[in-house]
Amino acid sequence: MTNQQPFTFSAMIGGVATGDEFLARVQQAEALGYNSISLVDHFNRTFSPVPALTAALQAAPSIRALATVFNNDLRNPVLFAKEMATADQLGGGRLDVGIGAGWLERDYRESGIGYDRPGVRIERLEEALRIMKQVWSGEEFSFAGDHYTIEGHSGFPLPAQQPHPPIYIGGGGKKLLAVAGRQADIIGIHVRNKRDWSDDRPDNLRAEIEQKRGWIKEAAGGRFEQLRFALLLFAARVVDTATERDDEYARIASANNMPIDAAIDSPYFLVGAAGELAEQLQELRETFDISHFTIGGSDVDGFAPVLERLRNA
Repeated sequence: MTNQQPFTFSAMIGGVATGDEFLARVQQAEALGYNSISLVDHFNRTFSPVPALTAALQAAPSIRALATVFNNDLRNPVLFAKEMATADQLGGGRLDVGIGAGWLERDYRESGIGYDRPGVRIERLEEALRIMKQVWSGEEFSFAGDHYTIEGHSGFPLPAQQPHPPIYIGGGGKKLLAVAGRQADIIGIHVRNKRDWSDDRPDNLRAEIEQKRGWIKEAAGGRFEQLRFALLLFAARVVDTATERDDEYARIASANNMPIDAAIDSPYFLVGAAGELAEQLQELRETFDISHFTIGGSDVDGFAPVLERLRNA
Protein backbone atom coordinates (compact mmCIF):
# COMPACT_ATOMS: atom_id res chain seq x y z
CA MET A 1 0.00 0.00 0.00
CA THR A 2 1.21 3.50 -0.78
CA ASN A 3 -1.11 5.62 1.36
CA GLN A 4 0.31 4.75 4.79
CA GLN A 5 -0.23 7.45 7.40
CA PRO A 6 0.50 7.75 11.14
CA PHE A 7 -1.89 6.03 13.50
CA THR A 8 -4.60 8.09 15.14
CA PHE A 9 -7.04 6.84 17.77
CA SER A 10 -10.40 8.21 18.84
CA ALA A 11 -12.02 7.47 22.21
CA MET A 12 -15.79 7.04 22.08
CA ILE A 13 -17.44 8.89 24.98
CA GLY A 14 -20.93 7.80 26.01
CA GLY A 15 -23.10 6.77 28.91
CA VAL A 16 -22.37 9.86 30.99
CA ALA A 17 -25.05 11.64 33.02
CA THR A 18 -23.47 15.01 33.91
CA GLY A 19 -21.32 17.64 32.28
CA ASP A 20 -18.59 17.14 34.87
CA GLU A 21 -18.48 13.42 34.14
CA PHE A 22 -18.32 14.01 30.39
CA LEU A 23 -15.49 16.54 30.62
CA ALA A 24 -13.57 14.29 33.02
CA ARG A 25 -13.82 11.45 30.49
CA VAL A 26 -12.60 13.75 27.72
CA GLN A 27 -9.62 14.89 29.78
CA GLN A 28 -8.83 11.30 30.72
CA ALA A 29 -8.79 10.33 27.03
CA GLU A 30 -6.40 13.19 26.36
CA ALA A 31 -4.15 12.09 29.23
CA LEU A 32 -4.10 8.51 27.92
CA GLY A 33 -2.82 9.71 24.55
CA TYR A 34 -5.90 9.57 22.33
CA ASN A 35 -5.84 11.89 19.33
CA SER A 36 -9.56 12.64 19.39
CA ILE A 37 -12.82 11.95 21.16
CA SER A 38 -15.97 10.74 19.42
CA LEU A 39 -19.68 10.94 20.15
CA VAL A 40 -22.56 9.13 18.49
CA ASP A 41 -25.66 10.95 17.28
CA HIS A 42 -28.66 8.95 18.49
CA PHE A 43 -31.55 9.54 20.87
CA ASN A 44 -30.11 7.20 23.45
CA ARG A 45 -27.93 7.84 26.49
CA THR A 46 -25.57 10.31 24.85
CA PHE A 47 -25.08 14.06 25.03
CA SER A 48 -26.12 16.24 22.11
CA PRO A 49 -22.99 16.26 19.92
CA VAL A 50 -22.70 19.92 18.86
CA PRO A 51 -22.46 21.53 22.32
CA ALA A 52 -20.64 18.52 23.77
CA LEU A 53 -17.94 18.52 21.10
CA THR A 54 -17.50 22.28 21.47
CA ALA A 55 -17.10 21.91 25.24
CA ALA A 56 -14.63 19.05 24.73
CA LEU A 57 -12.42 21.20 22.53
CA GLN A 58 -12.27 23.80 25.29
CA ALA A 59 -11.60 21.28 28.05
CA ALA A 60 -8.86 19.32 26.28
CA PRO A 61 -6.59 21.68 24.32
CA SER A 62 -4.53 19.03 22.50
CA ILE A 63 -7.32 16.74 21.32
CA ARG A 64 -9.55 16.74 18.25
CA ALA A 65 -13.31 16.15 18.28
CA LEU A 66 -15.47 14.04 15.99
CA ALA A 67 -19.07 12.87 15.90
CA THR A 68 -19.32 9.41 14.34
CA VAL A 69 -21.57 10.47 12.85
CA PHE A 70 -24.14 13.27 12.69
CA ASN A 71 -27.39 12.18 11.04
CA ASN A 72 -27.89 14.51 8.08
CA ASP A 73 -31.65 14.02 8.13
CA LEU A 74 -31.91 15.58 11.60
CA ARG A 75 -30.24 18.81 10.46
CA ASN A 76 -30.48 21.59 7.90
CA PRO A 77 -27.17 21.73 5.99
CA VAL A 78 -26.83 25.54 6.12
CA LEU A 79 -27.41 25.69 9.87
CA PHE A 80 -25.25 22.64 10.47
CA ALA A 81 -22.37 24.08 8.43
CA LYS A 82 -22.59 27.29 10.49
CA GLU A 83 -22.52 25.29 13.74
CA MET A 84 -19.50 23.28 12.59
CA ALA A 85 -17.63 26.39 11.42
CA THR A 86 -18.31 28.04 14.78
CA ALA A 87 -17.13 24.98 16.70
CA ASP A 88 -14.00 24.79 14.55
CA GLN A 89 -13.23 28.44 15.25
CA LEU A 90 -13.81 28.06 18.99
CA GLY A 91 -11.64 24.94 19.04
CA GLY A 92 -8.77 26.43 17.06
CA GLY A 93 -9.17 24.15 14.05
CA ARG A 94 -9.48 20.79 15.84
CA LEU A 95 -12.80 19.56 14.50
CA ASP A 96 -13.49 16.63 12.19
CA VAL A 97 -17.02 16.62 10.77
CA GLY A 98 -18.55 13.18 10.69
CA ILE A 99 -21.85 13.00 8.83
CA GLY A 100 -24.00 10.20 7.47
CA ALA A 101 -27.31 9.43 5.79
CA GLY A 102 -28.97 8.07 8.92
CA TRP A 103 -29.82 4.41 9.46
CA LEU A 104 -31.43 3.76 12.85
CA GLU A 105 -35.18 3.86 12.25
CA ARG A 106 -35.87 4.42 15.93
CA ASP A 107 -34.26 7.89 15.70
CA TYR A 108 -36.76 8.83 13.00
CA ARG A 109 -39.75 7.57 14.96
CA GLU A 110 -38.65 9.42 18.09
CA SER A 111 -38.09 12.69 16.22
CA GLY A 112 -41.17 12.49 13.99
CA ILE A 113 -39.09 12.64 10.79
CA GLY A 114 -40.03 10.45 7.84
CA TYR A 115 -37.78 7.45 7.23
CA ASP A 116 -37.12 7.44 3.49
CA ARG A 117 -35.59 4.54 1.63
CA PRO A 118 -31.75 4.36 1.77
CA GLY A 119 -31.20 5.68 -1.76
CA VAL A 120 -33.14 8.87 -1.00
CA ARG A 121 -31.31 9.43 2.28
CA ILE A 122 -27.94 8.96 0.57
CA GLU A 123 -28.82 11.32 -2.29
CA ARG A 124 -29.93 13.91 0.26
CA LEU A 125 -26.64 13.51 2.13
CA GLU A 126 -24.59 14.25 -0.99
CA GLU A 127 -26.63 17.35 -1.74
CA ALA A 128 -26.14 18.50 1.86
CA LEU A 129 -22.38 18.02 1.60
CA ARG A 130 -22.24 20.11 -1.55
CA ILE A 131 -24.17 22.85 0.24
CA MET A 132 -21.98 22.68 3.35
CA LYS A 133 -18.81 23.09 1.32
CA GLN A 134 -20.32 26.15 -0.36
CA VAL A 135 -21.24 27.60 3.05
CA TRP A 136 -17.69 27.05 4.30
CA SER A 137 -16.27 28.92 1.30
CA GLY A 138 -17.87 32.16 2.55
CA GLU A 139 -18.91 33.10 -0.99
CA GLU A 140 -22.52 33.89 -1.80
CA PHE A 141 -24.25 31.01 -3.53
CA SER A 142 -27.61 29.59 -4.48
CA PHE A 143 -28.46 25.91 -4.83
CA ALA A 144 -31.38 24.08 -6.44
CA GLY A 145 -31.46 20.33 -5.98
CA ASP A 146 -33.96 17.52 -5.53
CA HIS A 147 -33.94 17.91 -1.74
CA TYR A 148 -32.75 21.43 -0.91
CA THR A 149 -33.19 24.90 -2.38
CA ILE A 150 -30.92 27.68 -1.09
CA GLU A 151 -31.12 31.30 -2.25
CA GLY A 152 -28.33 33.86 -1.92
CA HIS A 153 -26.56 32.60 1.21
CA SER A 154 -23.08 33.70 2.35
CA GLY A 155 -21.56 31.56 5.08
CA PHE A 156 -20.22 33.05 8.30
CA PRO A 157 -18.05 32.39 10.19
CA LEU A 158 -15.50 30.60 8.08
CA PRO A 159 -14.07 27.47 9.68
CA ALA A 160 -10.55 27.76 11.08
CA GLN A 161 -9.47 24.87 8.83
CA GLN A 162 -9.50 25.71 5.15
CA PRO A 163 -11.06 24.95 2.80
CA HIS A 164 -13.11 23.14 5.48
CA PRO A 165 -12.70 20.74 8.42
CA PRO A 166 -11.94 17.14 7.42
CA ILE A 167 -15.15 15.31 6.52
CA TYR A 168 -15.64 11.80 7.88
CA ILE A 169 -18.16 9.44 6.26
CA GLY A 170 -18.53 5.83 7.32
CA GLY A 171 -20.47 3.20 5.44
CA GLY A 172 -20.75 -0.36 4.26
CA GLY A 173 -22.81 -0.14 1.08
CA LYS A 174 -21.61 0.71 -2.41
CA LYS A 175 -23.76 3.81 -2.90
CA LEU A 176 -22.79 5.46 0.39
CA LEU A 177 -19.11 4.60 -0.04
CA ALA A 178 -19.23 6.14 -3.51
CA VAL A 179 -20.47 9.39 -1.94
CA ALA A 180 -17.64 9.12 0.57
CA GLY A 181 -15.15 8.64 -2.24
CA ARG A 182 -16.36 11.82 -3.92
CA GLN A 183 -16.90 14.00 -0.86
CA ALA A 184 -15.03 12.79 2.25
CA ASP A 185 -11.49 13.12 3.55
CA ILE A 186 -11.69 10.26 6.07
CA ILE A 187 -13.68 7.14 5.23
CA GLY A 188 -14.80 4.56 7.76
CA ILE A 189 -15.20 1.12 6.19
CA HIS A 190 -17.99 -0.60 8.09
CA VAL A 191 -20.18 -3.64 8.04
CA ARG A 192 -23.70 -2.83 6.91
CA ASN A 193 -26.06 -2.05 9.77
CA LYS A 194 -29.60 -3.34 9.72
CA ARG A 195 -32.48 -1.61 11.43
CA ASP A 196 -32.39 -3.91 14.48
CA TRP A 197 -28.73 -3.11 15.37
CA SER A 198 -27.50 -6.41 13.93
CA ASP A 199 -24.90 -6.47 11.17
CA ASP A 200 -24.21 -8.22 7.91
CA ARG A 201 -21.02 -10.16 8.60
CA PRO A 202 -19.78 -12.21 5.66
CA ASP A 203 -17.44 -15.11 6.24
CA ASN A 204 -14.44 -13.22 4.87
CA LEU A 205 -14.55 -9.65 6.15
CA ARG A 206 -11.05 -8.92 4.87
CA ALA A 207 -12.10 -9.63 1.30
CA GLU A 208 -15.15 -7.46 1.94
CA ILE A 209 -12.92 -4.55 3.02
CA GLU A 210 -10.83 -4.86 -0.12
CA GLN A 211 -13.97 -4.85 -2.27
CA LYS A 212 -15.21 -1.72 -0.51
CA ARG A 213 -11.88 0.01 -1.06
CA GLY A 214 -12.38 -0.75 -4.74
CA TRP A 215 -15.78 0.96 -4.73
CA ILE A 216 -14.25 4.00 -3.05
CA LYS A 217 -11.35 4.14 -5.50
CA GLU A 218 -13.70 4.01 -8.48
CA ALA A 219 -15.70 6.96 -7.13
CA ALA A 220 -12.74 8.98 -5.85
CA GLY A 221 -10.68 8.95 -9.03
CA GLY A 222 -7.55 11.05 -8.71
CA ARG A 223 -8.21 12.03 -5.10
CA PHE A 224 -8.00 8.43 -3.85
CA GLU A 225 -4.38 8.75 -2.69
CA GLN A 226 -5.31 11.71 -0.45
CA LEU A 227 -8.01 9.78 1.42
CA ARG A 228 -7.58 8.39 4.91
CA PHE A 229 -9.26 5.17 6.00
CA ALA A 230 -10.80 4.39 9.38
CA LEU A 231 -12.30 1.50 11.30
CA LEU A 232 -14.71 1.45 14.23
CA LEU A 233 -13.58 -1.41 16.46
CA PHE A 234 -16.46 -3.26 18.09
CA ALA A 235 -13.95 -4.72 20.56
CA ALA A 236 -10.38 -3.64 21.35
CA ARG A 237 -9.60 -5.54 24.52
CA VAL A 238 -6.24 -6.08 26.14
CA VAL A 239 -6.03 -9.35 28.12
CA ASP A 240 -3.18 -11.03 29.94
CA THR A 241 -3.56 -14.72 29.08
CA ALA A 242 -4.48 -16.96 26.15
CA THR A 243 -7.36 -18.35 28.20
CA GLU A 244 -8.83 -14.88 28.70
CA ARG A 245 -8.40 -14.24 24.98
CA ASP A 246 -10.21 -17.45 24.00
CA ASP A 247 -13.03 -16.83 26.48
CA GLU A 248 -13.54 -13.28 25.21
CA TYR A 249 -13.67 -14.38 21.58
CA ALA A 250 -16.20 -17.07 22.53
CA ARG A 251 -18.40 -14.40 24.13
CA ILE A 252 -18.07 -12.17 21.07
CA ALA A 253 -18.97 -15.01 18.70
CA SER A 254 -22.02 -15.96 20.77
CA ALA A 255 -23.24 -12.37 21.08
CA ASN A 256 -22.92 -11.76 17.34
CA ASN A 257 -24.18 -15.16 16.13
CA MET A 258 -21.02 -15.95 14.23
CA PRO A 259 -18.48 -18.81 14.25
CA ILE A 260 -15.62 -18.27 16.70
CA ASP A 261 -13.07 -18.56 13.86
CA ALA A 262 -14.82 -15.70 12.07
CA ALA A 263 -14.71 -13.58 15.22
CA ILE A 264 -10.99 -14.23 15.65
CA ASP A 265 -10.28 -13.37 12.00
CA SER A 266 -12.49 -10.28 11.97
CA PRO A 267 -10.65 -6.94 11.88
CA TYR A 268 -13.53 -5.42 13.88
CA PHE A 269 -12.84 -7.54 17.00
CA LEU A 270 -9.33 -7.38 18.48
CA VAL A 271 -8.53 -9.27 21.67
CA GLY A 272 -5.08 -10.13 23.00
CA ALA A 273 -1.99 -8.84 24.73
CA ALA A 274 -1.04 -5.23 24.02
CA GLY A 275 1.79 -6.30 21.73
CA GLU A 276 -0.50 -8.60 19.75
CA LEU A 277 -3.06 -5.85 19.22
CA ALA A 278 -0.34 -3.44 18.12
CA GLU A 279 0.86 -5.97 15.55
CA GLN A 280 -2.69 -6.54 14.26
CA LEU A 281 -3.23 -2.81 13.83
CA GLN A 282 0.06 -2.47 11.98
CA GLU A 283 -1.03 -5.30 9.69
CA LEU A 284 -4.36 -3.58 8.99
CA ARG A 285 -2.53 -0.38 8.09
CA GLU A 286 -0.08 -2.21 5.86
CA THR A 287 -2.79 -4.24 4.11
CA PHE A 288 -5.67 -1.77 3.81
CA ASP A 289 -4.17 1.69 4.57
CA ILE A 290 -6.41 1.89 7.65
CA SER A 291 -4.73 4.24 10.11
CA HIS A 292 -7.57 5.78 12.15
CA PHE A 293 -9.33 3.61 14.75
CA THR A 294 -12.24 4.42 17.05
CA ILE A 295 -12.26 2.61 20.40
CA GLY A 296 -15.55 1.94 22.20
CA GLY A 297 -16.18 3.44 25.63
CA SER A 298 -15.74 0.27 27.68
CA ASP A 299 -12.36 -0.43 26.06
CA VAL A 300 -10.90 3.10 26.16
CA ASP A 301 -8.90 2.84 29.40
CA GLY A 302 -7.64 -0.70 28.88
CA PHE A 303 -6.45 0.07 25.35
CA ALA A 304 -3.90 2.64 26.60
CA PRO A 305 -0.89 0.25 26.47
CA VAL A 306 -1.52 -0.26 22.76
CA LEU A 307 -1.51 3.50 22.21
CA GLU A 308 1.86 3.70 23.92
CA ARG A 309 3.33 1.01 21.68
CA LEU A 310 2.11 2.74 18.51
CA ARG A 311 2.76 6.33 19.54
CA ASN A 312 5.52 6.88 16.97
CA ALA A 313 4.71 4.06 14.56
